[in-house]
Amino acid sequence: NSASTAAALGARVAIASPVGADAHGEALHSALAERGISDFLVAMEDLRTGTYTAIIAPDGSMLIGLADLAMYEAVDAEWFFHHCRPALEESALWFLNANLPATTLGELAARAGERRIAAATISPAKAPRLASVLYRTDFLFTNVAEARTLAGMPGADAGELAAALARSGVKSGTISSGSGPLLWWNDGQSGTLQPPPVETIVDVNGAGDALAATALSAIQNGEDFETALHLGIAASQLTLASADPWYRGLSWPLLHSLASNPLASNRKSLP
Repeated sequence: NSASTAAALGARVAIASPVGADAHGEALHSALAERGISDFLVAMEDLRTGTYTAIIAPDGSMLIGLADLAMYEAVDAEWFFHHCRPALEESALWFLNANLPATTLGELAARAGERRIAAATISPAKAPRLASVLYRTDFLFTNVAEARTLAGMPGADAGELAAALARSGVKSGTISSGSGPLLWWNDGQSGTLQPPPVETIVDVNGAGDALAATALSAIQNGEDFETALHLGIAASQLTLASADPWYRGLSWPLLHSLASNPLASNRKSLP
C-alpha cells in the first residue's frame, strides 16, 4: 500500500521481499508492474506468500485482521543483501516494518550507512521488534496502542510516548489515535494535528500507509515535516473514502489543494 501511494506520487520505489512460488506471488508481481514499482520479490519454493485478510464492518471500521506472514521468519539481513542488493544499495531511504524478525531489523539498521530509515510498527504484538532500531530511526509511524508496547509504557498518553521514543533516538515520528489528533515530533518540537472529519469511511485499510508514504515522499521532495504531514493526512482521508487500500487518483496537485487550509497545531518543545 505504501509503495503504491509513493509510486503514484512519482517516487522511485522498490519492494524487496520473499514471496511464495504461488498464485499470490504472481498477483504481487503483476500489481508491481501495473503500478510502476520496481520488483525485487524473490520466490521461495517451500513457503507461502504472506497474506493479510481483513473483515470490515459496514461503517468501514475493522472488525478482525488475520495475518499469515510466517515466511518473513525465514529470512535475515544477509538474505536481503544476497537477493535484493540493487534495491537496497540504490535507495536513499529504507522503509522497514515490524513483520520482519527483530534480529533481521537490527542487522539491516546496522548496515544502512548514510541512508535514512523509516519504520512502521504494524501491530501492538509486533511493535517491540523495532526496539533495537530506534536509535537509528529517522521517521517512525505508529499509533497509541503500538507505541505503548514498543516503549514498554502501558497506559502512557501520546505525549509521554513521543518523549520516550525521541529519547530512544527516533528523530521524527507520528502517533495516531483513530479519528483523534495526530501527535508528531521533529527536531525537538512536538505538536498535534486534528484531521477534519471524513463524511463516509468505506475502509480503514491503507489509511496509515498512505499517511506514511505521502509524508516520506514529500520530505524526500524537500518539504518540511509539518507540511509533509498535512499532505499525508489528505492522502489518508482519500484512502479512507476509497474501497482500495490506496487512492488510485493520487497526485501532488490534488493533495496540495486538499491541504490548502492548514490544520491547527499546538506546537511546543518536546519534554
